Amino acid sequence: TDGDGGGKFADAHSLADAVTAMWGPEPAHRLVVCTGGEPLLQLDPPLIEAMSAGAIDFGAVGDTPVVYAQASGVDLRIVAGKVYGEGLANKFLVGAGSTISDAAGLKGRKVGYTRGSSAEVSALAALESAGLTVADIQPVFLAPGDGVSALGQGAVDALFTWDPFFTIAQQRAGARELRFDRAGLLATALFIARTALTGGGGPLLTAFLDELAAEARWANANKAEAVRLLAGAARMPEAEVEAMLGRLGGDPFGIEPPSAELEGNQQRVADMLLKAGSIKQPVKVSEIFWRGWTPAA
Repeated sequence: TDGDGGGKFADAHSLADAVTAMWGPEPAHRLVVCTGGEPLLQLDPPLIEAMSAGAIDFGAVGDTPVVYAQASGVDLRIVAGKVYGEGLANKFLVGAGSTISDAAGLKGRKVGYTRGSSAEVSALAALESAGLTVADIQPVFLAPGDGVSALGQGAVDALFTWDPFFTIAQQRAGARELRFDRAGLLATALFIARTALTGGGGPLLTAFLDELAAEARWANANKAEAVRLLAGAARMPEAEVEAMLGRLGGDPFGIEPPSAELEGNQQRVADMLLKAGSIKQPVKVSEIFWRGWTPAA
């Protein structure tokens, strides 16, 4: 970004080092929150790993990067989350003039998605529903913003992505959404923390989660102001932010203690990635769930 300390970094570890350097030598009670527009939406396994190595304590991310991180042994815990309806789910998009009408039409085509993101699992589910695998398509791994541009320019035949990129593709490039069988997968948001932060009951962590929950309640009660703030942070027109939030139902903002539903979905994501060969060993997601937070009344 163009804010203080912002700019481009050579790799994930360089970014993590820059974040860590913002403190002096005192390591106690450091807390980093990744939020806002594209920085949050582009968190991926390498960045999670680099943040962990740099002793960054807290972040918000989707389901798939956490599976990759767990499979590679990154020290983290899932401490909170939220299960959304289909409004938050990844979308299957084609160009306005495309002849593709369903997932079966992806065979032999160039299909864009962000590797290591929840869009990858959505692509796998769509392919499986049509009796296809990644071997039957030409996968094109793209950052979310690049995926929208590639679809608009015809460089890919289809794109799996999430908001705000779905909204941008529809409103600016006339992209068309196609439905597909999600294989029972839910749309979720996860909040992760280093394991050390959960020790001793995690007093700092629970206090912070309570503050986030309070902010979510405020945003749900003051949606117009929340839209204005989000539009500024993400550098998007307010109309696009309103369209994005409108798909999330009456309470688009939220954070809750991890539920059995959330854990079950996370295991399904892990199993699907294992079946596709994206991870090489099975993971038991229950091992990284922490349930030490009871929201303040």
